[in-house]
Amino acid sequence: SALRDFTTYDALDFATAETDSDPRVRPFADHQELWLFGQKTTEIWGVSGTADFPFARTPTAALEKGCIAPFSVTKCDNTVFWVANDLIVYRLNGYSPQRVSTHAIESLLTETPDPSDIIALSHVENGHSFYAMTSPSGMWTRVYDAATGLWHDRATYPDEYWKPSTSAVCYGKTLVGDSGAGLVYELRTGLYTDNDGAIRREVISPPIHNSTAPLTMSRLEVCFEAGVGLNTGQGSDPQAMMQWSDDGARTWSQEHWRSIGQIGEYGDRAVWRRLGRFRERAFKLAVSDPIKAVIIGAYGDVA
Repeated sequence: SALRDFTTYDALDFATAETDSDPRVRPFADHQELWLFGQKTTEIWGVSGTADFPFARTPTAALEKGCIAPFSVTKCDNTVFWVANDLIVYRLNGYSPQRVSTHAIESLLTETPDPSDIIALSHVENGHSFYAMTSPSGMWTRVYDAATGLWHDRATYPDEYWKPSTSAVCYGKTLVGDSGAGLVYELRTGLYTDNDGAIRREVISPPIHNSTAPLTMSRLEVCFEAGVGLNTGQGSDPQAMMQWSDDGARTWSQEHWRSIGQIGEYGDRAVWRRLGRFRERAFKLAVSDPIKAVIIGAYGDVA
């Protein structure tokens, strides 16, 4: 179009992406370049500075990776992330796609009814850049932490996926939009509710075993940042809920609750005893009180 005039187009001011014949599905601007994502390939165009046409294809910057989900493309950690046509999540490393998804994430993408509907957003919190992708058809949200290289799940209770689908930084705040409810929320460190609802934070341990020999666990201690309870109401005596599974996380025991310290009780410890005999066991730990929940470490006595 003409400069600052989206109503005027010269019939000669056009160009086509011709690296491959696959249709383009998403244009995306990053670092003064225009990324033209296709179904199978991606072209990168830059500012040429010529008077006749201001853009030109970068000859050495064509990717043999396309995009299956147009709205999965977003900026995160000073680069571009997207879900590619091979159902792998990539980030750009220069002009090279770098795989960030795990085999578990890729299996989830393969099983998703319609991976083309995946929507992604990004945000930064305490030095962590998060790439959050949600599948409306699969009813799940998976989030990549660029600082640690780890993935985690998010959900808005009682649903199985996280409601926010867009994000923006403005007015000194990180705002996210819920397209389903037409609401805007603020993401803020130190706030431990989700639109006034509880946030259940869960972590599952790797399997514990001693080859094929049975083990007996007499004691499990989980070290939290203690003494962070609230003055009144839910969270005044915050609880940790522990379960275990001896069948590969197919079924879980009932919840066993322990206090992690009322406000000011910095020496409190969460300890479970007489945990029985097993060949292989995984532990699940959850906190739903609206308090800061930080796990420092976990220690078990086994024989």
